[in-house]
Amino acid sequence: MASHGYYIDYLKKTDKFPQALYHRAKHEKVRETLARIPHGSLVLDAGCGIGNITDRYCHDYAIVGIDEQSSAIQYCHGSCHGNYVEASLYNIPFADNTFDTVLFLDAIEHLTQPVQALEELARVLKVGGSILICTINYANPLWFILENTWHRFFGGGCKTYSRDVHPTRYTMSILRRHCEGLFEEVYLQKRVINMELFYLGRKTDFCMKSDLSIGKMAIKNNSAPCGHEKKAHLFKYEDEVLYKCGLCGLIFTDKYNTHIDSRRAYENYYKDSTGGRFNFGIEHLIKLFRFWRAFKMFTIYPRAGRILDIGSGRGFMLYYLKKYYGYERTVGTQISKNGYEFSRNKLGLEIYDKDLLEIQFSKNEFDMVTLWHVLEHVATPEFYIDRIHDILREDGKLIVEVPNFDSWTRRITGKYWLGLDLDYHVYFFMPEDISRLLKKHHFKIKIVHTFSLEYSTFISAQSLVSRITKTDQIFFKSLQSDGPVRLPIIHLLLFILLIPFCFLINLLLYFSKKGEVIFIIAQKD
Repeated sequence: MASHGYYIDYLKKTDKFPQALYHRAKHEKVRETLARIPHGSLVLDAGCGIGNITDRYCHDYAIVGIDEQSSAIQYCHGSCHGNYVEASLYNIPFADNTFDTVLFLDAIEHLTQPVQALEELARVLKVGGSILICTINYANPLWFILENTWHRFFGGGCKTYSRDVHPTRYTMSILRRHCEGLFEEVYLQKRVINMELFYLGRKTDFCMKSDLSIGKMAIKNNSAPCGHEKKAHLFKYEDEVLYKCGLCGLIFTDKYNTHIDSRRAYENYYKDSTGGRFNFGIEHLIKLFRFWRAFKMFTIYPRAGRILDIGSGRGFMLYYLKKYYGYERTVGTQISKNGYEFSRNKLGLEIYDKDLLEIQFSKNEFDMVTLWHVLEHVATPEFYIDRIHDILREDGKLIVEVPNFDSWTRRITGKYWLGLDLDYHVYFFMPEDISRLLKKHHFKIKIVHTFSLEYSTFISAQSLVSRITKTDQIFFKSLQSDGPVRLPIIHLLLFILLIPFCFLINLLLYFSKKGEVIFIIAQKD
């Protein structure tokens, strides 16, 4: 960025004549660009200045503003809504393929190395995502006149006519050349009496063939667990703040850095010595799903004889694998006292009432390890993955299923999404994030899809009902209540109407990465 950078007093003047003419055109283009993506999508406001764009759109999108000028970021924190990070555009503290859209408005002309910044923006933009660039058209003599009259005498500290402030001066041909190879051009237009340029580009698979990564990739390729030193605010749901790490890309709550007494937290997760959680005969349905899960494990790896199920619930899957599929050793971990005692005393399983990291398993001890909706609950997922790699035999398989933070209903329903479960969940995963985490710890990804016969339809329907009625998962809580619960008739009717629709949508989204849960089969590499 040029040495003079942004000046707060100057930026405050940009909503006044004659800049207001340009800003109306700019906001029109921003609205058009953001209308292409669903509400709740991740957006980067690169070179955010005093936060006008981030403040305006933060209620509808997960938008993050970044700027290297500390005075601008301080102003944003004190006067604007939204999330802001002080960072250089040459070294953006977010992981590859993070954002659905990048807005690069009134910033590129301030850079001495604009192509390097464009490469960084391409790196953090998802494949298929769009970038909107707005800058001055220096080929238009009208801008020269405006710059040397209005800006010279009324422009405040930011003297745009100075090469120190605008070191890079764009024409259509220069902007197109700088973006070539990084983005596929959607349009390049001149607006506001041809004084302003608006470029919309799209990142494609072809663009990915270029190596856009920079020095910090060495950090990511290191198998050492990430300490989340570069975290940024992503969302705020009631009193809980969600962060996204700029190095590893994972999303998490403040609980990641807090000592969690897991035994106390899950003390009442299962009701009593029966190990039950649900009412109205739902437990019978749970057993049916666990039988289906056992069958699926057998079909995935028929030769497996030794399996470890981390967070094994009441142990039904392990019980069925041993009884019907001839597994020689079925081992589980369960820190909930009631779940542990039911699995051990009623089902006769080999169960440990300890955290995985506290148990002294031998290297190469298991053919298969499974994590069914567990990884989102732990404070140190990287330590878990690393430990699992040690205890799996060569070519052993790891099965992981977690809620999908990039699901279609999370984007629609926000805080009403059932998969949030902020009382228990510490981490939140998207398909790309968890795949990258597994690869980092030397696993080869075999299958990824986002459909669960057990969870997908119910999560979608409950989330939509909660969003429509603006209530807190009443139907789901009624299934777990010890006493009678009066379920409003509107909730029941909405469920009846939405269940077929949600089932069909989730089935169609099987391999789209937008379904409710992420299911991964990985192999020890």
